[in-house]
Amino acid sequence: MDGSAWRAGVAGLALAVLGSCAHGGNGVKLSAGDGTASTVTSTTGPSDPTTSTAEPSSTSIEQPSTSTSRSFRSTTTTAGARAPASCTKASPTTTTTTGGTGGSYDTTSVTGLFPPGGSAAGPSSPPCPLKVAAGSWGSFDPGPLASRTEAVAVWTGREMVVVGGLVGYAAGTDGAAYDPTTGRWHMIATRPDPDRVVRLGAWTGKELVVFGVPRDNLSGPPTTAAAYDPAADRWRSTAPPPAELSTGQLVPMMAGWTGSQVVLYEVGWGVPGKANVARAGLYDPATDRWTVLPPIEDATAVGRAGVAGDRLAVLGLSKGAGGPEPRLFLFDAARGVWHTSPAAPVAIPSYPQVPPVWSGRELIVTPNASYPSGPSVAYDPATDRWRALDAPSVADVAFGSRGPRLGDGRVIAQVDNPSGPLGFYDAGPDAWTGSGAIPGTPPSGAVLVSTGHEVLFWGMRYEGGYVRPEQPSAAWIWTPAG
Repeated sequence: MDGSAWRAGVAGLALAVLGSCAHGGNGVKLSAGDGTASTVTSTTGPSDPTTSTAEPSSTSIEQPSTSTSRSFRSTTTTAGARAPASCTKASPTTTTTTGGTGGSYDTTSVTGLFPPGGSAAGPSSPPCPLKVAAGSWGSFDPGPLASRTEAVAVWTGREMVVVGGLVGYAAGTDGAAYDPTTGRWHMIATRPDPDRVVRLGAWTGKELVVFGVPRDNLSGPPTTAAAYDPAADRWRSTAPPPAELSTGQLVPMMAGWTGSQVVLYEVGWGVPGKANVARAGLYDPATDRWTVLPPIEDATAVGRAGVAGDRLAVLGLSKGAGGPEPRLFLFDAARGVWHTSPAAPVAIPSYPQVPPVWSGRELIVTPNASYPSGPSVAYDPATDRWRALDAPSVADVAFGSRGPRLGDGRVIAQVDNPSGPLGFYDAGPDAWTGSGAIPGTPPSGAVLVSTGHEVLFWGMRYEGGYVRPEQPSAAWIWTPAG
């Protein structure tokens, strides 16, 4: 998913579960962002038994006042980056073979594919920089909220609303909204359940639905839910996640919006014959009711997930005659069943632990820092087919509002690339471009929203190994040229 404590924790846990089930214990190591680490007691899954515990220092935080200053924007224009001499392109090729005598499936071997970023050099070579998109970075007012990591942010059509997250080791119970037109922030109503930490949420088009996990079980499942109406500046408590999603050894992974329901996806402890299992539910804000999704029977292991239009799409493995076969599992809400994709054309034993990017037509899966080798592939649900493509290594994807996009249709994701931190995918030419480097301190544990005209990138400022709640957050805005 990257530099954030939350996604690093859950992605690392999911990768450990997916790749090896030999670890025991009941703790998850989370980075505090200040050079310390804490082991949070949990009953949700395995962890590295060598994890050490450090007690967090106490922090006194004053309630910040509402900021009314206009935003300050620098005007740094980005330019194209020159690829290093060792970075050359190669054309991917695929060969398909049948499953052999009595085989019921075909396997596809991919050769000549680009490592992350499109470089044909060895694994130790840096990825090829993306062509930098025409545009510029500027700074904006970081606002009144204490510096935090893993907040939830959405674009309402007029403002960026930011809630939740961790302020040091405390739950962020406050929230604020930023209007890029006026350059002003204002505090919003305090949410219910202040003893819960909010890290997952989805924008329905009218409300921001968020899920809260107990402070003493950060790696555990959410136990409460609430919805915020920005038009009325009012919160309401909603039906909590059902017991199937709120108890037991479950790690919350993502929340998204299908167009009619909020989806909550989690990874649970394995059962006999399965390394781990998917747990998911759909919440209908119109009826305030939950529907628990059936298990994915064909999956022997699952990883990250995304929303493909109106469907939940889960990366996973199934058992094949020749070993594990990477696949996508998509839930058809109308029929109440899971669709299993053909085996992906990737010669790897497991999926990279990164969320898929939904382009509007395809789900794009790339390697990332936690799984640096392997090709990028794309799956088209309409044709039930995979293809290989050249794509940068994706670090994180926002799902709260069905994925951020620019007004021209380009999809936005955070990427691990010299031309990042943002990558833009244009389905027309089937090409990626980068934002170019931020001309200053980038945010850590950042939130990302698109207004359609600009991209707001906000999070804690990480300098010198220390993060102080009282220091301003890092707030950057990328504006496309023209």
